[in-house]
Amino acid sequence: MANFYPPFELAEKAGKKVIEIDAPDLDILMKKGGEMLGVDLYAESKKWAVLVNGRNIRFLQSWKTPLNADDDVFFISGSGGG
Repeated sequence: MANFYPPFELAEKAGKKVIEIDAPDLDILMKKGGEMLGVDLYAESKKWAVLVNGRNIRFLQSWKTPLNADDDVFFISGSGGG
């Protein structure tokens, strides 16, 4: 099972910092996680950078990124300046 680390607000709602989800790829994890949390994780992901094992999914296979049992999926806040 992959380890999903949702943003603080969602983790607080779930009552845990890490949610284990059995999913072959990120797309399935997003669907299952959204059902568990009662939110649309795709909509939530627009506010956050989505990382699998520390790598942004934009540089992987996006939502089709395969997941292994020991993978970590994070939603982290983006930062920037100008």
